Amino acid sequence: NYTFEQGQKKTELKQYDEALSDFQFVVKKDPYYYEAYFEMGKIYLKKKDTKSALKAFHDAIIANSNYTDAYIAHLNLSVSEKKYSEALNDLKNLIRLKPNEIKYYEQRAHIYSTLSKPKNALQDLNKAIDLGIQNTKTYLARAELYKTQKKDDLYLNDLKKALTITPSDYSILNTLGNYYFTHDNIKDASSYLQKADNINPNADKRCLQELATCLIKQKKYKTALPFLTKLTTKHKDRSSETWLNKGLCERETGNLSA
Repeated sequence: NYTFEQGQKKTELKQYDEALSDFQFVVKKDPYYYEAYFEMGKIYLKKKDTKSALKAFHDAIIANSNYTDAYIAHLNLSVSEKKYSEALNDLKNLIRLKPNEIKYYEQRAHIYSTLSKPKNALQDLNKAIDLGIQNTKTYLARAELYKTQKKDDLYLNDLKKALTITPSDYSILNTLGNYYFTHDNIKDASSYLQKADNINPNADKRCLQELATCLIKQKKYKTALPFLTKLTTKHKDRSSETWLNKGLCERETGNLSA
């Protein structure tokens, strides 16, 4: 279509109003020319006319119910505008068109979580995992759902599955360490927190505090002392607990500060 091609060229030249006129002419002649609606939507986005962009992408979908690009564009815009019911409808159709694309299940699960629908979110995350693709993000998302449902065993299981995929993930190691620390499992807490510190020399303050406490409870004063020193120097930790623990380790190891 000559007019459609002219509209594309004018879009490239940033002659947006002229391009819109061309695309509007095209769809007036052929209401099922879905690519023209899509091009109009992209121009409206550039002009920051969200309402018109949503309508143009929707018109493209009406003209061609299998037009993946239009669903994706409409989805992204709907999510940014917090139009979740429309976004869910887009994802339903994207899953219809691409049933093995795990990102659509993950996106829908995220929306369901936002809407406080954990059962629906869990179903989609289970489906994403059942597709057989090892994905840290999916396991972590499901772990968070289990955490809110207070299903600790399932929560820990998914965290550990995520860790097997990315064994050097500081955040997962730190999260596991913190969980075991708050549940008085000193041995496992110490193991995960030490691994976290080994991976990230800039481990956060809480990680170091919990690690030092674990080591002291195991009477590993010499091992705990460097972490306490890092807390008082690098992190400027002035808490009484940290300084008392540091003094204890120094006395027990004979390494007294001046």
